[in-house]
Amino acid sequence: MIADLEKWVIGSDKKPRFQIFDETEDEAIPLALFSGYGVIVFSPGGNEAGRFGTGMEGYSTGEVSAVDETTFEVALDKSLNTAPGLISYQVAVALPDADYADGTQEIKGEKTLLYRSVY
Repeated sequence: MIADLEKWVIGSDKKPRFQIFDETEDEAIPLALFSGYGVIVFSPGGNEAGRFGTGMEGYSTGEVSAVDETTFEVALDKSLNTAPGLISYQVAVALPDADYADGTQEIKGEKTLLYRSVY
């Protein structure tokens, strides 16, 4: 499986695309249903390398753009890719909910492999 991961050459940029799925559905959920969405990217060492999203506090918005109603992409700068190894991500969404003081409830998905960083 690791050998099948797309390689991300150190010193280059990437623009991966993401979709959000319900556990019981096979179709991606429309982004408009969330008050925010994004990804947390982890470096090969497992440390958080960046948060990229829209509508959520603490997430950088400039790199995120919607591709269609269910897909968004994130422009990952080469500065995130400085060491060889496995780069992973975690999708995060914010749901509107009046029961929470800040108006949102943040939910994070499972950590998933994204790229294999190579020289």
